[in-house]
Amino acid sequence: MRSQPGLLNAPLHRTPGDGTMLIDLADRQSPAALREAVCTPEFAAIAADYAPGPSARGSC
Repeated sequence: MRSQPGLLNAPLHRTPGDGTMLIDLADRQSPAALREAVCTPEFAAIAADYAPGPSARGSC
């Protein structure tokens, strides 16, 4: 995902409490850059490992 065009920043944040979970918040240049990144087979393969829910993939 970091190799996709339009990435501005991708900082890691620890969750409150015990801090055992990290969250990667990716900043993209535009909504189009985000859509382009999440509409790749690479992202689909990563997302397949997680429970279904609301996501940006609905706009692919």
